[in-house]
Amino acid sequence: MKLPRPREPRGRVPSAIDRQFGWLEELGYLPVEVSLRWGWRATYAHETVLVRPGYQERDENVDITIARARATDLRDEPYWAQVHLLELIQRRAPTEGRWATRNRHIRSQDEAELVLALGATLLRTYGIDLLHGVNLDVLDDIIAKRPRRGVPGLDFPTSEPWALSAEGVLFTTDSEVPREMATYLERSRSSDPKVRALAALKIVIAARGTNDQTLLADGYDRLHELLGDPDADVYRAAASALGQWTDPNALDDILPLLDQEPGDRMSPVAAAMTFIAIDGSDPDKKRVLEALRRFATRGPVPAAQVDELAWRLGEGPSRGYPRGVRLWGGPDA
Repeated sequence: MKLPRPREPRGRVPSAIDRQFGWLEELGYLPVEVSLRWGWRATYAHETVLVRPGYQERDENVDITIARARATDLRDEPYWAQVHLLELIQRRAPTEGRWATRNRHIRSQDEAELVLALGATLLRTYGIDLLHGVNLDVLDDIIAKRPRRGVPGLDFPTSEPWALSAEGVLFTTDSEVPREMATYLERSRSSDPKVRALAALKIVIAARGTNDQTLLADGYDRLHELLGDPDADVYRAAASALGQWTDPNALDDILPLLDQEPGDRMSPVAAAMTFIAIDGSDPDKKRVLEALRRFATRGPVPAAQVDELAWRLGEGPSRGYPRGVRLWGGPDA
């Protein structure tokens, strides 16, 4: 039942960011979020504008983004709403292309700080009006003209706070720093089904960040309750969360939900049962495959999804990548 995941460290702004972006505080910005997950980053906020510099260690990449503050909580803006410094430079100063070559393949904090310093200079030079809250329609225009590729909700706007992976797994598209389980348990009882659905997806995220068995049990039990929610997106989200939890005890409740799916789109329910069964018993794999085959007869979209999912359960030769879930690998993956 445990989902071991180190709790994300929080605290003071990393020194390399503070040295290069502390000047934002002179403009009235305050650091509202710090993350040391897979590297380090900080979010500075002032009225309607957010600036987020950081170093992604796993991607060997420095990134600086600027965005409108679209959410009540300044940490909750969706990923697609963030305009990357590179996008701004391409719009306003295309000759400054060295940023594109220097912000990749960084392997040390010293290298990262040098690129952050260059980025800070470029931001002050070509984005000072935005930092003062002027001409923010430039950000909207950059977003609107992005190529439609990659994952909706990560690369470009989506009407929901979640998106589907290539396999049909639901995952969140906001960038909220994970909170305590109690927060999502409370939200899961909202009268707004969209809030309940998002809370279900966040419960499994919160579960990875705690070893408190009482909280884990509360989150687990609530996801099972949400499988019976009258709103389709809520039970889809709960199923997807339990699929990521790989909970074999959820199969009896999830399997009948597939018969309720419309058949004109990929189903998170189909994906959830598949990822539960991947490392499960042979009888569980058999009944999931039978349910998937029934779903595949509903139309071309379900058939294509089931072709992928059935392979993950052992049908057919290797496709050259792991049978486990791959939520997001970048727009060109």
